[in-house]
Amino acid sequence: MPTLELYTTPYPPFSYAAADGRIVGMSADVVAEMARRAGVTVAMHFDLPWARALAVAQEQRDTCAFSVARQPEREALYQWVGPIAINKWAFFGRPDFHGRVDTLEDAKSFRVGGLRGDAKARYLADRGVNVELVPDDRMNATKLAADRIDLWVSSLYTARDAAAGAGLKDLKLVLVFNEAPSYLACSLSTPAETIARLAAALEALRKEGFVKKAHELHGSRFGW
Repeated sequence: MPTLELYTTPYPPFSYAAADGRIVGMSADVVAEMARRAGVTVAMHFDLPWARALAVAQEQRDTCAFSVARQPEREALYQWVGPIAINKWAFFGRPDFHGRVDTLEDAKSFRVGGLRGDAKARYLADRGVNVELVPDDRMNATKLAADRIDLWVSSLYTARDAAAGAGLKDLKLVLVFNEAPSYLACSLSTPAETIARLAAALEALRKEGFVKKAHELHGSRFGW
């Protein structure tokens, strides 16, 4: 069986580099273990922008991406295995942000930064929120720190770490607006047998409590 190529992006706590260089995290641990249980050899990659990773996982055989939100417009583009994790989507601002954002309608009055190819940005755009897009989500933290955007749409789990890396010592949680399950998304040309084996292994891990433990372990390190 060919090696399954897995593309992800630095997105703590879902996927991030450990001190020894391994890709670990809430999603990465689950994907790695379910592949091991399924007898599928995998190679994980951090080296592509997220939008490109999604395109490669759509186009190439024996290729997948994670963690991917399963949106209606993506449904027919991939074979899906999951959920492997649950993500919470939120708006963040600088500590001195005093605007009132209780709904997505309120967000339309502000400059919003998001990630190109990301489901959160697409979700907002579909609802009339104008989002300035960048290829790396950490760039949004830098833009927020420099007051080039008012709000940053990111994950409740990932934003604080990215903000610290951009030199933004404090971050204001403005609004949690959606909760979305994350999946392993594989190309349509990836063998159905591989997908079935991965899905069966994931179900076993869920019943054993492995998925919950991975969520708690990594979520406790990066959660809000």
